Amino acid sequence: MAVEHQSESSFQRDESDAVQISSRDLFELNVLKARRQFPGLRRKGILMLLHLLDNAGSFVHRDELARVLELRTYRSVRVYICNIRREIEALGITDGIQTGNASYAIQPDAAEEIRVHIGAIEGRSLI
Repeated sequence: MAVEHQSESSFQRDESDAVQISSRDLFELNVLKARRQFPGLRRKGILMLLHLLDNAGSFVHRDELARVLELRTYRSVRVYICNIRREIEALGITDGIQTGNASYAIQPDAAEEIRVHIGAIEGRSLI
C-alpha cells in the first residue's frame, strides 16, 4: 500500500483543521494548470503569461520580463510573447496582448478570460 508523504512546508492545518497552502505551492499549482491548458508554451512562457496576468491592464517593460525570467536577450522576450499570443488566440482571444514602447500588457477582460480558462487560483505569482 502506497502512503503519500506531505512535507510540513507544503501545508499546515489551522485550528479549524482546514489545509493552508503556501503561496509558493499556489503559484506552482497555477503553473501546472496553465501548462495543461497551453501545451505550446514551455515553463518560461507560462511564467511570463502569469507575470503579465498579475499585472493585467499595466504595461510591463521588456527589461523586467527579461530580468524575472532570466532571459539573455529582448529577442527571447519577443519570441515568448509571440508564443503566448498564438496560444491565447487559439482560445478566440484576439488583441489580448498590447505592445507598448518596449513593453507588453494583457487587457483586463482578456486576463479574466485566461484566468477562467486556466482555472487559476487567485494570488500574485512569486517571480
